[in-house]
Amino acid sequence: LSRGRPVRVVARREPSPWERIPDVEYIVADIAGGVGAQLFKGIDTVIHAAAETAGGWEEHQRNSIDATINMVSGSAAADIRHFLHVSSLAVLAQARSGSIGDQHPLESDSKGSGPYVWGKLESERRAVGLGQELGVSVKVIRPGALVDYRNFDPPGRLGKRLGNIFVAVGSPADKLGVVDVAFAGRCLAWMIDGWDEVPSPLNLLDPSLPTKRELLQRLRQTNPDLTVLWLPRFLLLPLSWMALM
Repeated sequence: LSRGRPVRVVARREPSPWERIPDVEYIVADIAGGVGAQLFKGIDTVIHAAAETAGGWEEHQRNSIDATINMVSGSAAADIRHFLHVSSLAVLAQARSGSIGDQHPLESDSKGSGPYVWGKLESERRAVGLGQELGVSVKVIRPGALVDYRNFDPPGRLGKRLGNIFVAVGSPADKLGVVDVAFAGRCLAWMIDGWDEVPSPLNLLDPSLPTKRELLQRLRQTNPDLTVLWLPRFLLLPLSWMALM
């Protein structure tokens, strides 16, 4: 909006009045069940950020993979040629060193890391492949864990809150691959405005990655009485097995 572009938001529920942004058009639709021509009327660029975040294989097939196929196909049918697919760093193969470039290989065992990674990985592959087939220019951006520093809520990879106790996973000195949601939004706008010049795929992280200790300090600013328990990674696997037994 700040760049003078009209914006249409498609979601499965209508936002509350206090959540609405002035001058934004809102449409309620379940894109996994199919898309209509009205979604694309007057649009020149699609930013596809919809994906399942919970559930099993069936939910991720429907709400990640099928939704992506429907959106790319619908864009092609509406003669839209710019499609920005929001993927995830989770689709990348495990790095042997600390650096990950934009051309880092994708995870080879798509189902080995669970339904979420599988859904995001296959969605990215389908978006790129279908775009080539249908003549849609598909670009991919892979943000890290999204955080809002203005209203901080800890990302899932940091740990889990249980009442007034936060169970943090790993070491306090571990750096976490996060990106501020406002910064991510500016990058999306930059990609749209300079479509022909921007790289793809593009991995998106904060320029200076915070440690887990630093993120928890942010959480304690608004929760000073919070108790933090650190859970070493080597305990995760046996605890997971115990939970399943």
